[in-house]
Amino acid sequence: MSGFEARILPKCRTASDDVTANRDGICNLQNEDYQRTNRPSLFKS
Repeated sequence: MSGFEARILPKCRTASDDVTANRDGICNLQNEDYQRTNRPSLFKS
């Protein structure tokens, strides 16, 4: 993945982090109970 950066932020950091402002390339990871556990992000460097 040349020129790309992947980040996985835990749920506790996504509320105050500025990553949530940019919704492109962001999706939720959920456990089997459909609770959001973290939010992976893909950015172009």
